[in-house]
Amino acid sequence: IILIGDKGRRRKPLARLGSYKPIPFRGWVVDLERFMMYSSLLCIAAYLGISLSPMPQLSLIACALCGLSVGIMWPGTFSKASAALPKGGTAMFALLALAGDVGCSGGPTLVGMVSNAFGGELKTGFFFGILFPALLLAGIAFLKSGRSNPGEQAGRARGDAEA
Repeated sequence: IILIGDKGRRRKPLARLGSYKPIPFRGWVVDLERFMMYSSLLCIAAYLGISLSPMPQLSLIACALCGLSVGIMWPGTFSKASAALPKGGTAMFALLALAGDVGCSGGPTLVGMVSNAFGGELKTGFFFGILFPALLLAGIAFLKSGRSNPGEQAGRARGDAEA
């Protein structure tokens, strides 16, 4: 038997050997924008820890925190994109994958180039890497403000014209 928790309430069996009867599962409701913003802040703090820590052990712990903080960013981006463009289809996900590939290769390259420019000092490159979670934080704040949804603004304009 595999047990699942339901928001701190009693546990329910998810599956039993030989049983094909599905048991419904109610998931957690998470404010994705807030979660991604806090993850971006944790990532910025981790980059600061990596770049400014005098002890290598603390820098290593900060690397682990950075890995923890970026765990929601890519799936959250996919979720936000599919919610904003429900008919985006395969082309949207292909472009997201392409952007991810560019980011995964370009980001470390840029950090390495900055490190080389400063005499091979990797901590300086990591300090420059704060730019990436800061850009994500700014983008989420911009989206949260509601100014960047042209489809919604066009809908409001049509609604105003009809009224």
